[in-house]
Amino acid sequence: MSNLYVGCAVWSFPGWQGDIFPAGTRSKKYLSFYSRYFPAVEGNTTFYAVPEEKVIDRWKTETPDGFRFCLKLPRDFTHSGLLLPQLYKSIDFLDLVSRLEDKLAMVFIQLPPKYNPDYWDDLAEYLTGLADIGVPLALEVRNLEWFDRQNMADLQELLTQLGIDLVILDTQPIYQTPTDPDFPFICKKPNVPLIEEIVGNKVLIRYVSHPRTAINEPFMRAWAERLQPLLLAGKEVYLFVHCPMEDLSPTNARLFQKILREQQIEVHNLPWQETEPEAVSQLALDF
Repeated sequence: MSNLYVGCAVWSFPGWQGDIFPAGTRSKKYLSFYSRYFPAVEGNTTFYAVPEEKVIDRWKTETPDGFRFCLKLPRDFTHSGLLLPQLYKSIDFLDLVSRLEDKLAMVFIQLPPKYNPDYWDDLAEYLTGLADIGVPLALEVRNLEWFDRQNMADLQELLTQLGIDLVILDTQPIYQTPTDPDFPFICKKPNVPLIEEIVGNKVLIRYVSHPRTAINEPFMRAWAERLQPLLLAGKEVYLFVHCPMEDLSPTNARLFQKILREQQIEVHNLPWQETEPEAVSQLALDF
């Protein structure tokens, strides 16, 4: 079984009708259908609202064995000033999503751009309070001061001590390629340096792909080379493909998977590689 999971940032995007959702698939069945196309999802939905227990239970029952969720901590906890006052609400959230049991790969905490290393004590106490809950955690930083060499070393040392992983946000395909006047788009992801040293046993990569598919290929091939030793070392890797034009995320995720396979990297088989189009369409109608 592969330790590499490739997926998208969301599962409920109407623009995927006719792609991973055959025409006519009802929106309440998007997750069920998505989970038969990808082995994992970055659950951005929890960033905007805390789901009810019955919703979490439905996510669990609607997805097949082996499916994985990487859920984002709600922004009400992470984007409202200091983190420590939100500790108990955050613990309650971790308890809630733990209902997913083995389908919960991790919860990741995204810090806002204004949250810089001056808040070190607040961050350290908050993460220490969460680390004992037993839910795998990862942290994403966006303020550029965190990427200073010493600040990053201190952060990685803290996370290693607490058993928390560091999220890798890769926006190179967007910001290191020339502007295309014939193909305008808006990217809301920040332009941050790519984290070079990967620590922890679980690796969460948020890859922001370029809408022009071909532009992604050299970046994807570079990732394939980088992932090989991580997987051989037994690390569990979650690779989620974003795109400023969300319609194209599944296309770019399929390209990424194709390139990984070309590099002899074992990836979970996806239904579009195994199922005839007619059978897939009938599955959608059955839902």
